[in-house]
Amino acid sequence: MSLSSCLTETTSPYSVGPRAVSDDPNAETLGEIPGESIPLDPFVLTLNTIDGEVRAAKVQLTIELDKETAAEAFQVFIPRVRDTLLNYLRSQTYETIADNKHKQAMAQEMLDAVHKVGGDAVTAVLIQDLIVQ
Repeated sequence: MSLSSCLTETTSPYSVGPRAVSDDPNAETLGEIPGESIPLDPFVLTLNTIDGEVRAAKVQLTIELDKETAAEAFQVFIPRVRDTLLNYLRSQTYETIADNKHKQAMAQEMLDAVHKVGGDAVTAVLIQDLIVQ
C-alpha cells in the first residue's frame, strides 16, 4: 500500500489537512503527513554509567521539518543542530539511553534543545537507530 493511497481528509478539531490512515477500520491514524526529513550522519559517542564505567553508543537520528521549510534551505543549520544534539546525547548516562522507556522523553528533550538554538522549523527528532554496548 502506498502512502498516497492512505490519505484521507479528516474533520477532527485537533488536526488540519490530510492524515495517513490504514485500510483497517480499527487501526489508529499514523498522524499528519510531515514535512521533509533530513537523516543526520550517525553519532558515535561514549557514555558514562552510574558506576563510572565508559560505554559506547551509536545513535542515528532524523529530523522532520515543518511543511513550509525545504530540506535544502535548512542545510545551513545542520552543523548547529548536530552540535546541539551531540551535546545533549553526551550529557546522558548509559542507563538513560539504554532504557527504552526514556525514548519518547529524549526525543522531546532533543527537539526542545534544537528549538533553543534557532531550529524552529524542526517539528520532530526521530530516533532511527540506537546501539549501546
